[in-house]
Amino acid sequence: MNSNETRTLWISVGAALFAIFLLYSWSQEQKSAMSRQFGTSKRVVIAAKDIVELETIDESKVEVVERPVDFIEPDAINDPELTFGQLAAAPIKKGEQILQTKLLLPGPETGLSMEVTPGKRAITIPIDDMRGVSRLLRPGDRIDLVAALDFGKGADQRREVRTVLQDVPILATGLKIANRIPRRLELDPNGKNVTQINLSADVTFTNITVEA
Repeated sequence: MNSNETRTLWISVGAALFAIFLLYSWSQEQKSAMSRQFGTSKRVVIAAKDIVELETIDESKVEVVERPVDFIEPDAINDPELTFGQLAAAPIKKGEQILQTKLLLPGPETGLSMEVTPGKRAITIPIDDMRGVSRLLRPGDRIDLVAALDFGKGADQRREVRTVLQDVPILATGLKIANRIPRRLELDPNGKNVTQINLSADVTFTNITVEA
C-alpha cells in the first residue's frame, strides 16, 4: 500500500468517526429535547403479548421499557415481579401498560380454578366447632376426613368410624381462599358504613372447601 492509499484510508476512517460523533451528538440533542418536552424517562411494565381476561401473568407475558413520565399512566407497575401470579381482570393488549387496577389476586372474584390441581375437584363441607377444630383451620392446611358409618340392620346394626381421605388440602374457609389478601369489606345493617373483616382471624365461616 503506497502513501496515497494510506492517506486515503486514514481520511476515510477519520470521516467515518466524525460522522459517528455527529450522529451521537444529534441523538443526544434529540434525547435532551424530548426530555425537556415530555420529562425524564422511567421504567414501566407493558404486555409483551395479548393477555386474555383471567389469564395468569408470568415472565413471558410482560416486559420492561423506558417511557417519558408524562406518558406513564397512573397505577402503572414498574417492577415485573409484582405482576407474576396475578390474573388479568380485563383483556390487555400487546404494548399496553400493566396497571394494578387491571390485575386480580386469585380469590372469590376469580374462583377456585387457579387453586385446584388438574384432574381433581373442589368439594365444600359444612363444619361446626366440633368438626372444624374450633374453626382454627386456614387455607393451605391439610386434614384427614373421618366419617361415622352405620353398618347392618336391627340388632346387628353398628357404627364404625373410618378415615375416608387422608392429607386433604384445604382450598378455602368460607370466602377466604389461599393466596388471597385476607380481608372482606361489608356494609353495616344500615347500608351506610363499610366494615372491614379480617379473614385471617375470622371464625364465623360455616364451611370449608377441600380438594379431592
